[in-house]
Amino acid sequence: MMAISGMAMYTNTIEPYISILLVAIIFALINWPCVAIWAMFGSKLREKLKQPSTLKRFNLVMGILLALSGISVLLQ
Repeated sequence: MMAISGMAMYTNTIEPYISILLVAIIFALINWPCVAIWAMFGSKLREKLKQPSTLKRFNLVMGILLALSGISVLLQ
């Protein structure tokens, strides 16, 4: 969705190839560090969740957050 919106908003119809290339490069430059941070966080989280007590606590917190988000959707 973001790529479609970006292409629609920031590409030029007179020189489409240059503007499409520019938008693609900008998206790649923004995307690469975001994916790297996500992967590093996932790696650290995997190390932390190897302990059964931590995994149980994590699952409990995530379950509560999921239930609260579902309730908030129903109440709107």
